[in-house]
Amino acid sequence: MDKLPEWLTALAALVTAAGVFFLWKQLRLMQIQVAADHERSRRENSINYLFEWAKGLLRTSSLARRLVEVLDDRQTIALVHEEELTLAKTHKDLVLGALPSTPHPILKETADEIHLDKSQVAEIRWQVVRYINILESIFVAARHEVADKQILIEQFGFLFNPEKGYYFMKKFRDAMGAKSYPALSDLEEELKARHEGKTKGLAPIRTH
Repeated sequence: MDKLPEWLTALAALVTAAGVFFLWKQLRLMQIQVAADHERSRRENSINYLFEWAKGLLRTSSLARRLVEVLDDRQTIALVHEEELTLAKTHKDLVLGALPSTPHPILKETADEIHLDKSQVAEIRWQVVRYINILESIFVAARHEVADKQILIEQFGFLFNPEKGYYFMKKFRDAMGAKSYPALSDLEEELKARHEGKTKGLAPIRTH
């Protein structure tokens, strides 16, 4: 068989090259579309998490959190282990708010102190753990890129304020165990780095 004319060979090579380029272009467009869809999905997930957080936030859990943040080391450990707890009477409103209103909580009191029995301590501990677990699950999603971390940090960054030495329920988290809340621990380290100026080009952090 005679060889094909050079122009025909060149044309065939050009058509092949064009086909390869077209295929590459299509694959590239698909990659861009998939990436865009993934980013949109992460943002949507973040908004959904925020909505579920707001919807599920209980007054008792919020007040339990505030109570935990005024406990000293010994009292925090007692709470973690569900042991009887004695507090200053100045914390009475927080305690009553953190306990279910039905039945009406009855506290043992002296002139300066209130005494919580084991069942009352266990109830407050449950409220606190529930509060932390919800946040941990949200930032686990961010940690594994299922949700947009920047959106979540904009909303929850106030929970960690290194400038004021404030770290969200750190005593309680430490008493529960160093590995109990890995996503929140990672968040804490990241926000510390941001406040110290070690991380550039990221969204500002709310501290109020």
